[in-house]
Amino acid sequence: MTGRMGFGHGPMDVPGEPPRMGTQRSSQHVNCLLRKSELGKVKAITTALPPDDFAYGISRARDQEGAREVTFKWVTHKPNPDAKPGPDFKAMNSLAVHKCVSFCSS
Repeated sequence: MTGRMGFGHGPMDVPGEPPRMGTQRSSQHVNCLLRKSELGKVKAITTALPPDDFAYGISRARDQEGAREVTFKWVTHKPNPDAKPGPDFKAMNSLAVHKCVSFCSS
């Protein structure tokens, strides 16, 4: 026997795992579809994971002001004194009624 049958004494057996029956392939340890899990345990990871400081997605710098600082130091809105006021729709509607205008085109 060359150990390809996996009877526990061949070169394909994984140290620390119980011997497996059947055909053993070298790709079984890196292919997630061929990887067997031990009964009652999750499958082992077959891919190389990035380091612990790796960030998935966009990594942004932390804002100096957090939620606590924003809520404890509340700043009220100050309107712009140079801003022009918008149209007064109430006054336009009352003038339209007084002048008997009922359609936009008239």
